[in-house]
Amino acid sequence: MTDVSQRVWDDEGWRPTEPEILMAVAKDENCRLQAEYLEGVHYSGDRKWIIRAVQGHSNSIGRQMRDVDAYEAVDKWSGLNMAVHGTRFDLLPAIIGVGPLGLLPGGLKRTSSNKRGQRTHVHCSMYAPSDPRLVAGFRREGTDVAIRLDLPQMFADKVTIFKSKADVLLLPNVVGPQHILTIQVLPRGVTLYRRPTVRQYREHLATIHCVVPACGREWRIGTQLCLECGEPITSRAIADIAQQLPSKFDRSVEVKRRYGLAMSQYASFGSARRRS
Repeated sequence: MTDVSQRVWDDEGWRPTEPEILMAVAKDENCRLQAEYLEGVHYSGDRKWIIRAVQGHSNSIGRQMRDVDAYEAVDKWSGLNMAVHGTRFDLLPAIIGVGPLGLLPGGLKRTSSNKRGQRTHVHCSMYAPSDPRLVAGFRREGTDVAIRLDLPQMFADKVTIFKSKADVLLLPNVVGPQHILTIQVLPRGVTLYRRPTVRQYREHLATIHCVVPACGREWRIGTQLCLECGEPITSRAIADIAQQLPSKFDRSVEVKRRYGLAMSQYASFGSARRRS
């Protein structure tokens, strides 16, 4: 508490009282801080209050903390059914591109000219982006993509997961693509990636190429739209985009433009693909 008061004095030129600091902690909309009262009285006569961040620790501070003491460990008996990570579209090639990638604690390493404290966990929300219960765990500023993880499979694989006091899920290790269910664009929900089934893995190559000759980028199987040029590279992606168009006429025009098919022909083609 004394350190917080001194920091405000150094930065702002005034010294907050103990009730003002506690009120600021309690009214934080993102639940980022926690006030803990320790037994006993300091030698100066002050009460022993500790103000701490409930998650988001970086660099040396994060490395000093013991997750098992600072957070609650969760497992399949915890009643959780969702884990959603928010990120930016431009980072997706480094998450689901070709190769053993995934979600990295702290994200991609910054260059020496753009250093920033590296978080020690992958942060996930327990709720969908549109859920009114969402308070923390989903980065809002600059976030245009939602990555939903396969919690049951992660529990089965004994992936370490913690929960903070703000109900944010914290993952201290790399989250591989095998645990990524879907990736969707916000706010409209167009699916960029859908994890392939076991059958698809067996019957197809591990990668897929963009169908645009001028692009031709290679992506992990399950990618629905080219992350370079934005063109759909699967029939299901075409259907998803068509459903976003405001009218039936607009959808038929889009399918005709891309495939040269009438909607009835395209619907029959899609049904045949789903049965196969």
